[in-house]
Amino acid sequence: MKGSIINIACQFLKLGFQFLYFTIAAKMLGADKFGLWASISALCNILSPLIIMGIGPCIIKVHASDKNYSLFRSYYYLGAILLLLGTLILTPVAGLLYKTDFYTVSLVLLAELFVFRQVELLSQMYLAKGNKLAFSLFPVVFIIFKLSFVFSTDWINISNDFIYMNFLASLIFIIPVMFWEELRSIKGNVKLKFLSAINMMREAIYFSLATTAKTVYTDSDKVILGTVNNLRDVANYNIAYKLISLVFVPVSAVLSIQAPTLYYLGSLENKSELKRKITRLIILCVSMSTIIGLVIVTTLPFIISFFGHEYAAAKNMVYLLLPAPIIMSMHYVFADGITAMGFQKLRAYMSIITAVINAVLGLIFIPIYGVAGAVAVTLFSESLLLILFSSVYRAKLKKKYDEY
Repeated sequence: MKGSIINIACQFLKLGFQFLYFTIAAKMLGADKFGLWASISALCNILSPLIIMGIGPCIIKVHASDKNYSLFRSYYYLGAILLLLGTLILTPVAGLLYKTDFYTVSLVLLAELFVFRQVELLSQMYLAKGNKLAFSLFPVVFIIFKLSFVFSTDWINISNDFIYMNFLASLIFIIPVMFWEELRSIKGNVKLKFLSAINMMREAIYFSLATTAKTVYTDSDKVILGTVNNLRDVANYNIAYKLISLVFVPVSAVLSIQAPTLYYLGSLENKSELKRKITRLIILCVSMSTIIGLVIVTTLPFIISFFGHEYAAAKNMVYLLLPAPIIMSMHYVFADGITAMGFQKLRAYMSIITAVINAVLGLIFIPIYGVAGAVAVTLFSESLLLILFSSVYRAKLKKKYDEY
């Protein structure tokens, strides 16, 4: 329990620093360049699970069987190689997609894909080795380092080029870490086992598909907006989306804490306790989202004025997106109830179906209606997930009651 509380506290801390970093990026870049950075970052979020092909879950899985950690080293190098290849392939693709020079695109991809995803892989390695504190703190240290580096170089007038400084800070951070991990591997006489690692990746590809499905219906709208609309709309929409995401953070924290309890209740023959727990969680999560949403609405004029006049359009986008976290507060609880009863595969299928529908609708409506189309597709997708998850949850719960 103590480890979970520390992890959640670190998640909040990381989110706070990320929002501060995000704010500095918006002010340093201006709306157009910030829109480009946000759109390419969204593309990285969507494609990174496919690029590394489920290596993250593999790292966790091998913990019990690989006491000398040789597979950890193999997975880390495989991940780094795949991320580098992905960066090289995506650079010309993204450059043509956003009509931007390859140099700028490559700097964003190296920072947000090659380095940032390595930080995630290293965090999972620390968790698998039992070092929960390192797992929680490592991403926080990374964002604090980048924030300090970019802010100080701008403050003392070394450079105000955010994209280049973000790339440089990411590289300066990851290179010593890579050398340190390599020295530890050499000292421990850890051998590379690429073939064994690749064989274990087959099952993990399904995890990468489920993760990709989730990122498709959270980030595809930004990617499509960036390719068919002006980048200023992407910048404003991204500001609005980040503010709306803050509403859901406490809900995510609560569900993380309650996950073990839900798994236990889901394993019992009598599901009445699970039903009561799910009902209480829905009331709690919707209440939290509503209260925090009202706080954001109240303080919204001040927040938007802080970003500057270029981001004034984000205000109305926040109002339009406000129902999303409330809907999410319900469908995530129902989805966790489905997982607790042992139907994770069914949950994944529904997520993938929704992601496909979201992408198709986005490709149809966003080019025509712009931001309004993106908001409509987002709300429709979240509502569809609520209908699917709640229906399946009730059906499976009824079936379990009948069997009992």
